[in-house]
Amino acid sequence: MKIDRQTMQEAIERIVVPEIRTLGFKGSSPHFRRRGDGEHQLLMLFYHKHGGRFYVEAGRVSDQRVRELQRLWEAAGNSLAESSLTVGHCSRRARLGPDGFLAGQDRGYVFGPDNTGSSIYPHQPDCVYNDIAMQVASGIKQHAASFFRELL
Repeated sequence: MKIDRQTMQEAIERIVVPEIRTLGFKGSSPHFRRRGDGEHQLLMLFYHKHGGRFYVEAGRVSDQRVRELQRLWEAAGNSLAESSLTVGHCSRRARLGPDGFLAGQDRGYVFGPDNTGSSIYPHQPDCVYNDIAMQVASGIKQHAASFFRELL
């Protein structure tokens, strides 16, 4: 793992994950979940495949849809536990950016170079990664409630 990704991941674990937990989410990075009124509410933190950026995605899926998915999985000889739900199972999902969670937009947080060589970043001090993590924690705190309050 590159040093910039490792440093960013450490900042996320130290700053973002505790904020996610104060909102009642359980799980571990990258998947967090909580129960809402008749639905499952999920958050996922994931890194871009070429490095240098990560995303925060939120999703919601109704209890009814979870039961439908469980029946489909069972018919295929598998099981889908509620504790295994991810944002990928959600019909309503969006990515976090500076102005909240918006669907259909490729929004992420850049913290270093990607591995395609298309961008060059000097080595950054830890405070840069901490600042990014604090922006994310603040964004989740500020915008998660309104995203999860909207109608499915």
